[in-house]
Amino acid sequence: MDQEMKKESYLEKLAEKLLDLDKKIDEVKARGKTASADAQRDLNVIMQNLKVKRDEINESMNKIGQSSDEGWTEFKIGAEKAYEELKTGFKNALAKFK
Repeated sequence: MDQEMKKESYLEKLAEKLLDLDKKIDEVKARGKTASADAQRDLNVIMQNLKVKRDEINESMNKIGQSSDEGWTEFKIGAEKAYEELKTGFKNALAKFK
């Protein structure tokens, strides 16, 4: 598989993972609406942090899409790190609002 196909395949898979995680985040937000005022404030802070991570991933995906076929793997590392941090942040939010 050439580098362009690998890059496109990676971007598609990452986009799918993000859509799935976005749905789960929306579920936690919905649960948070019935939480106490303190819990809602905590949730808002967590969601702001998750949005920052999500934005980092979008930026990395844009860089990957614009990068050369040979150079995109350097941005892949940043995208993977941001995704793992986003996933961890989501799991922490989920634990608080189960």
